[in-house]
Amino acid sequence: MKKRRICFFDALKLNKEIGNKRRIASDFTALGSLFAEIKDFVKAKSYLDSAANFYSGIGEKLALSTVLLQLASLEKGGFSLENLSKALELEQKALTLAQETESLEAQRSAWKALAETQKARGAYRASLEAYQNFQAFQDSIFNNENEKKLLSLRIGYEFETREKKLTAEFESEKQLLQLEKESERLRASLYLIGIGVVLLIGGGVFWGFRYQAKNKRLKLESEFRAQMAELELKALKAQMNPHFIFNALSSISNFLLKNQAEEADRYLTRFSRLIRRILEYSEVKEISLSEEISLLQDYISIEAMRLGKEVDFEIQIGEGVDQTRLMIPPLLLQPLVENSIWHGIAIFKNPA
Repeated sequence: MKKRRICFFDALKLNKEIGNKRRIASDFTALGSLFAEIKDFVKAKSYLDSAANFYSGIGEKLALSTVLLQLASLEKGGFSLENLSKALELEQKALTLAQETESLEAQRSAWKALAETQKARGAYRASLEAYQNFQAFQDSIFNNENEKKLLSLRIGYEFETREKKLTAEFESEKQLLQLEKESERLRASLYLIGIGVVLLIGGGVFWGFRYQAKNKRLKLESEFRAQMAELELKALKAQMNPHFIFNALSSISNFLLKNQAEEADRYLTRFSRLIRRILEYSEVKEISLSEEISLLQDYISIEAMRLGKEVDFEIQIGEGVDQTRLMIPPLLLQPLVENSIWHGIAIFKNPA
């Protein structure tokens, strides 16, 4: 316990030097929980009040809701009507914040706390209503978890199937183009033989056929190169999307391993919205520059959550550029931004 307290104080000191308010509030919360465990309720309340003030200042409604429930739990430890009234007020504020964030888990926790407090106050009807709401959210969370598992499996299956399909199409079209190219070469050779015979008739006819054969061969080679480039772009997109998705899933797993369930829930909600857009864009060859910029903004916000701090960025567009008309391949800029974050910003991520 002593070692944990020292670690939390060291982390708090470091985060104060850095100026990371979100991490400072998190450290205050951890210290409040620690002192509550050892029954030092005065210090526990002091640190939790500090955490609530920081979370309120930076607009972190979900985390603030959790801290208010912890403060309400301390108030209920007194078992007096005055303390129960204070606890009830804190829990109602926590419920309002949870409803604003639309977090099922936070609303479930708030309804459960309200049911217990109303029961302790003797308000059995209000306690029953709160418990019924708690049970409803309990069922919703269970169904939502099942939906998330199904979504994860479906995404993996769809990408595996799409990758195999694109690979097969690429190989098939490549072989077909090779056969067509060989066929055209043979045809060109026959043209040259015919031109050789026509040479006996006249130089003018010879030069005419030769010029025609040369132009046709160049056209066929140009078309072949264009089709090859399109197939290579398809193959690149098939590899790029799984790479980004599995990196994001790894970040979600990291949140869960650190017992940061609220951050993981919020991360997964934004991630599912982003993945739907990626799946839609993967079906088209080009999207507008404005759509690509919107996707990048969503991606950067997700990475900012992973880093635990704000990521300042600016997108500059040249004068006269119409973002809605300028078309580019989807996910053209995302790998560049991803590399910039992972290799230019993430290495300076706060170790605490």
